[in-house]
Amino acid sequence: MMHSKKNKGVSVVVGYVLLIVITISLSVVAFTFMKRMIPGVDKRVCPEEGVSAIISSYSCNTYASLDGTIFKILELNLTNNGRYSVEGFVIRVNNKTTGIATCTNLPYRGSFFSGSGKNAGAPHFFSPFFKPGEKRTDYLEYQNCGNISAIEILPIKNGEVCQKAITHQDVPAGKCN
Repeated sequence: MMHSKKNKGVSVVVGYVLLIVITISLSVVAFTFMKRMIPGVDKRVCPEEGVSAIISSYSCNTYASLDGTIFKILELNLTNNGRYSVEGFVIRVNNKTTGIATCTNLPYRGSFFSGSGKNAGAPHFFSPFFKPGEKRTDYLEYQNCGNISAIEILPIKNGEVCQKAITHQDVPAGKCN
């Protein structure tokens, strides 16, 4: 009888050790999963994936003010189809004849009737941030850009331009002169 009491005590200890090992293993698996799903601790880095703003549609229009000033306005309809909010964007329009960006960061108008262009040459920041699933329309002046053959949007996340999240839209010849 003495012998069976000894074995009973050992099996209880083995059971607790296995329970602790399984708990620790599940904790490591959960931590690894959450680490991949939640952005890193370094807030100054653009996440590798999950940042995306697409151009749903665009139009190029010419308007004349009462004093005869001509405005060329690029209307961009954007959708945030990523997992993260976007703080802003850098916009570039290209001219394929030269192969270089003819204009970077067009003057931003917010809405067409908000007065003259502002923040020319600066990234455009959203207030509040552009949240996942949201749609928005932005108006930008493109008077000095020549013939636009392509539009590129580079989202800004955590204060950094996300170079890997560029959205490129070709523009048919003559659509945005």
